[in-house]
Amino acid sequence: MLLPDGRSVVLELKIRDEETDVPALLADYAKIQKLQELGAVEGFMGALICDTGANRSVAQLRSDLEQKLGKTVFAGELRASPAGWNWCFACVAVG
Repeated sequence: MLLPDGRSVVLELKIRDEETDVPALLADYAKIQKLQELGAVEGFMGALICDTGANRSVAQLRSDLEQKLGKTVFAGELRASPAGWNWCFACVAVG
């Protein structure tokens, strides 16, 4: 994506729930890092983090992602869905 100010940005959006394991997200994170090595590109990863009523809360899923990335994952306000599960949007800068 090319922003109006001329910066090139890569933005990867994913869903992080009990079924989406962290290695899948780490693979995409590594792809963005590779693109950054090839040129002047800013990289960001966004995720919809959600629990679907299984064993792990949104906070646990976020914490697990932070530990694996070794970076702070910034998250928005926790929301409840009408179906009874919780979610929030989160993001991290790559690099």
